[in-house]
Amino acid sequence: RAFASSPVLPLDSDEIISFELAANHFLGGEARGGKLLGTNRRLAFRPHRFNVRLATWSVPLADLTDLRTEGTRFLLVTTKSASEDRTQEHWLVVQDPVRVREQIERLAGRR
Repeated sequence: RAFASSPVLPLDSDEIISFELAANHFLGGEARGGKLLGTNRRLAFRPHRFNVRLATWSVPLADLTDLRTEGTRFLLVTTKSASEDRTQEHWLVVQDPVRVREQIERLAGRR
C-alpha cells in the first residue's frame, strides 16, 4: 500500500471545495483516516491509501438531516436517503467538531 495511489474523489465541473481537513470516517468497524471535504454540493470523505476499505463516501448537502457533536472529537452526521426512505448515521472524528459542524451548516444553508 505504500506505493499505491490514493483513492480519487471525482468532482463535478461546477463543484467547488470549501474546506478540506484531516478526519476519520467509520465504515464497517474501521476508523479510516483521510480527508473530509465540504463542497458547494456535498459532504465527502476521501480515505488515504493505507486503509483497508478504500471506498470514498459522499452525501448531498440536501440529504443532511442532523449534525451533532459528541465529546471533544466526534461528529455524528445523520442523512436521509430518498430512494430508501430511511436515515443513516455516519461517525466522523475531527479536530474541532463544533467548528466543522458550523462549516457544514453554512454550506447547507442552515446558518
